[in-house]
Amino acid sequence: MLCSLLELSDELHLNIIRELLQHDDFLHQKSLQQDPNKESQDRDDEFHYHRDLMNWSCTSHYFRNLLAPCIFKSIKLRNDEKSGASVDSLLKSPHGALVKELYFLGTIPADMANPDDDEDFEALAEGFHTKSDKAEEEEDKPITITLPLVVDTLLSDLHQFPNLKSLSIGFTYPYEYPFNDYYDAEGIVDSENPEPARVWKALMTTTFETLLCRNPPQLRALEIRKLVWTSTEPYESQSFHKFLSHVECFSLSVRGGLSARGGDNGAGWCVGTCDGYLECVARFDDLFLDHLTSATSLTLKATEEGPIGLEGMHYARLALKKGQMPLLKSLHLKYIFICRELVDFVISHTDTLEQLTLHDCNSSVNGLQDNAGFYWNHFFDALYRADLKNSSHLEIRPHNAPLYYRFSQEEADPENVQQIRRVLDEDAKRRVFGYATLSDKYGDCFVDEDENQAAFERGEDQVAFDRLMGNVNANAAKGGGESDWASQPGKLDDIMIPKRLHGCSDNQPFNVGNVEMLNL
Repeated sequence: MLCSLLELSDELHLNIIRELLQHDDFLHQKSLQQDPNKESQDRDDEFHYHRDLMNWSCTSHYFRNLLAPCIFKSIKLRNDEKSGASVDSLLKSPHGALVKELYFLGTIPADMANPDDDEDFEALAEGFHTKSDKAEEEEDKPITITLPLVVDTLLSDLHQFPNLKSLSIGFTYPYEYPFNDYYDAEGIVDSENPEPARVWKALMTTTFETLLCRNPPQLRALEIRKLVWTSTEPYESQSFHKFLSHVECFSLSVRGGLSARGGDNGAGWCVGTCDGYLECVARFDDLFLDHLTSATSLTLKATEEGPIGLEGMHYARLALKKGQMPLLKSLHLKYIFICRELVDFVISHTDTLEQLTLHDCNSSVNGLQDNAGFYWNHFFDALYRADLKNSSHLEIRPHNAPLYYRFSQEEADPENVQQIRRVLDEDAKRRVFGYATLSDKYGDCFVDEDENQAAFERGEDQVAFDRLMGNVNANAAKGGGESDWASQPGKLDDIMIPKRLHGCSDNQPFNVGNVEMLNL
């Protein structure tokens, strides 16, 4: 006997939605894999479509109502007329009240990346105006960027979104080699063709000025994605700092390289050798972190090609310090070196910090100015002595750092590495903590396999880690179990079971329009 999808129970509908979300998450992660055949690849890698749910929602009014909270929870707004009109249409519909997360993605036309040096620049698209005078004295004139009216109206008054909680801002990078136009102390070098970089910087400035021109709402979460290390005046404004003071969850990621080789300038030089990168990272405190007085969660992601916190030739200061974010409960760091600044910051939050996640973070015993080294056990012991009263979640990813690099599949691991792998297989609690160093010349980060092996064999890091985890687990037990801070695919908090339309097939299609969805 045939059974229609509409006749299934509510529980089955929710299970199907959960499975589709998990499958969607799998496809999303797969799409992020770098294409080795492409020299440069700047994708909208934070964008998460729900195509199956969208198609499903078009089949009936019941499924439209069931799936709308999930589909319209997160949306994307681009700086073009088509995207602005789509979001404006959604906002004026009953589903506008479902929007909780907005992602603004700014981009300049692709043909701005490598225009003909011999031609004058004209307006390439609506809102993008460049000079047409060849005179050299015009070179330093500021470029004017005008957002489409509908986009300007939306971005300048976020109060129009009645239930908006989260805002993310990002900008695509149209250049084949990411350092051609960003490789000096000022962030923009006088290259053969600086015009695209200047237009791109002007777009960033216009975006934040538009956002802050009126009294923006007090949003719970703010994310700045793939920050490019160049001076942008709105970051230094009092209005922006006031906006930050109300944010509870703040996330900042730094742009790295786009090429298949990694984040270099085509000749092997990585971002850590750029004065502009080092100076910008060192100013994260007065630009952002010092003003997060209401923040309970901080996510800070550096770039794989330019991890910060290590002293030495390419030292990039970690701008975390005592007194910042007095209410902080959750700290998530990526591509950060374990250092004294991090220890001082963490132990200054002994009464509030509940979660600490270190993702692709390393310690180092090389390249330090005092040559004393800073081992993982120094970090763990400092946290243990500080007695983090509320800390119930400590996560270090990946679980095991690399032990040995094999040049071919046929090459066998050395005997000591084979023994370490046997120990890891026999004892799930044992782990390898990562050590790394930076190249004095090119600034690239190298895994220190020799120190990974030596530290594991000494066992000091493991002893200190187990001692600290004893306190963490005890705190978790007091709270009823270990805290689960990671967002889970398929979470259905916003799904409500609507009233069924009994006795009606109700198969009228539902057009969701041209709105783009984002699942943060």
